[in-house]
Amino acid sequence: MLDRDYNKLNVQIEPELVDVTVSVVNPSKEVPVAVKQKGSLPDGTTLESITVEPGTVNVFGRQEVLDTIEELTAEVDLSKITKDTTVTVPLSLKDGLNKVAPEEVKVKLDVNTTTEKEISGLELKPQGLSEDYEVSIITPQDGTVDATLKGENGAVDEITKEDFNLALDLKDLEPGEHEVEINAEGPENVDWTLSEQTVKIQIKEKNTSA
Repeated sequence: MLDRDYNKLNVQIEPELVDVTVSVVNPSKEVPVAVKQKGSLPDGTTLESITVEPGTVNVFGRQEVLDTIEELTAEVDLSKITKDTTVTVPLSLKDGLNKVAPEEVKVKLDVNTTTEKEISGLELKPQGLSEDYEVSIITPQDGTVDATLKGENGAVDEITKEDFNLALDLKDLEPGEHEVEINAEGPENVDWTLSEQTVKIQIKEKNTSA
């Protein structure tokens, strides 16, 4: 034991050891988690929704700092997101905060990815022509048209020629050249357009001579 001038005193202290309990308080506060978007989604990709789990966390630190905290931020880089994704994001703390629980959150991003695709050589199917006549397609010269598709990536990839039915209604048409509208049926889960809306045909009487 020392006196007030730090001189050692020749005294005996009983007991020599004592238990001391110190109450330590670490103030906390519950705050929401906000998602900060970094970068831009790739071309053809749009953000449908973004959610974070859990939506709130508990932060610990000095009370005067806690009083200034309204939310914590989870930063997500969008530049490489091309499909529905869930990413785990650690939460960072500013000076004066010493703990956050939980230390990381899961951010779920739902996106819509659109793509384009062209299908060439769709066959045109004449219908309703009299048995006495025959038809030839003048334009387009190869007698086929193309389709340009646009829609969600997975849906577009599944579309084939067999998903289209392109009919030419020739009922009641007489011999000669005609401009005929294409009666087109195709997939309903993507947007599509044809390279031609009408075709030019020629109808002739069949040559029945021996």
